[in-house]
Amino acid sequence: MQSLVSTVFTFAVDAGLVEFNPCHRLRKRGVENVGRRVLSDAEIRLFWNGIVEPTRRVGLGLRLALLTGARIGEIAGLDTAELEHLANASRAAWIIPGTRTKNKKDHLIPLCPLARETVLELLAQSGPKSGGYLFPTHSRRRMGPMRGDSLAEAMEGFGRRLHGSDDAIKTWHADPPSPHDLRRTVGTRLAELRSPKEIRDRCLNHAAGDVGSIHYNLHDYADEKREALNRWALALGAIVGDPAGAAVVPIATARKRVRR
Repeated sequence: MQSLVSTVFTFAVDAGLVEFNPCHRLRKRGVENVGRRVLSDAEIRLFWNGIVEPTRRVGLGLRLALLTGARIGEIAGLDTAELEHLANASRAAWIIPGTRTKNKKDHLIPLCPLARETVLELLAQSGPKSGGYLFPTHSRRRMGPMRGDSLAEAMEGFGRRLHGSDDAIKTWHADPPSPHDLRRTVGTRLAELRSPKEIRDRCLNHAAGDVGSIHYNLHDYADEKREALNRWALALGAIVGDPAGAAVVPIATARKRVRR
């Protein structure tokens, strides 16, 4: 709660609404919980197949979060001007400008074939009144993209609609995942696929803390990120039953076959 209130007042100071932040230098009275929620294979199947109902556009946005690891606010504000080379599956990319990223740096997300197909479907659903946004708001009070909260609420609603005795449904109800847990799932799965930490951090646009990365390493790792996200998409396809992902074989298993 203290962190949330401090964030609100920091915004107010930057916007010129108040003169100072009353939380400044206020000693923290507790330790913030560290999120550890990661979706299992069964939960991923449950999510992937059901999240597109009843509103397919919002569901596709949440699918995109699981494919790219992007923050939910970044997805909600996706503008067609941020998309590049969609006609070329091997070069399709989404470049989030620094004005919309947490670390204020442009973030290139290579679009794997499944993510590209998702974006193309969203574009096909966009009308002339969308203003170029893939997730335009339906509010009469303002024009522009929907808020990330709308996608989060859709995910909460999905959980409330789940009924049954399936194990995945039970674990979902016991610890309902949030959109940020989709991002954590991507990071965890990339690690399981043996993607180096440096590449995982680049895929998730985590801020670099060492001097070399901040000041000297300007390589954008586009090829490495594309390879990592493509591997995750194939693994995801195998989990949800996509034929394109059926040929995915764990690295250790593949090595054993080669030795034989």
